[in-house]
Amino acid sequence: MSSSKIAKRYSKALVGLCDKDKSHEHVARDLKKIVDALEENPQVPAALVDPKVGRATKAKVLESIGQSLLLRPLTRNLLSYLNDQGRLGEIEGILSDFNER
Repeated sequence: MSSSKIAKRYSKALVGLCDKDKSHEHVARDLKKIVDALEENPQVPAALVDPKVGRATKAKVLESIGQSLLLRPLTRNLLSYLNDQGRLGEIEGILSDFNER
């Protein structure tokens, strides 16, 4: 899977954050859990990238996903930031590039 330039930028920043506490493996597992969960239910990723769905609604869905998957705070913050920036569609590319780094 090829990552977009945007996904690569987010991935690079995420690696830098993980360098501080050596959480690379944990965050990689979290990202994989997210991608797997989204693949299991195709309506969720469609809603997360749909501009008609408000960011507040998306934030609630992401919080629920974070809780059910027991995601680390750093990963939850990433999801929140991606939502704020309208970049939730980049999560698979971020995972791919993160794993390459």
